Amino acid sequence: MADETITVDDLVTGKAAADLGEGQIPTRAILIVETITDTGHGLRYTMSDDTQPWQAVGMLRSVLNHIEHADLACWPDDD
Repeated sequence: MADETITVDDLVTGKAAADLGEGQIPTRAILIVETITDTGHGLRYTMSDDTQPWQAVGMLRSVLNHIEHADLACWPDDD
């Protein structure tokens, strides 16, 4: 039976790995994908097997804060 463990290397490959930058070694990963089926849109996710739920929540919260900050910075001033 083949190893079914999902590692960081399974989730962080190709251009995504290169985009992290030189010297950045991924240790945990969450992959979030928007999907569509005949019943509509949905979200699916998978995590590297060594990621604990509390670690995933922290990672998601940190990224959400960063994306919200970047989004707010794109809006023009009301002045």
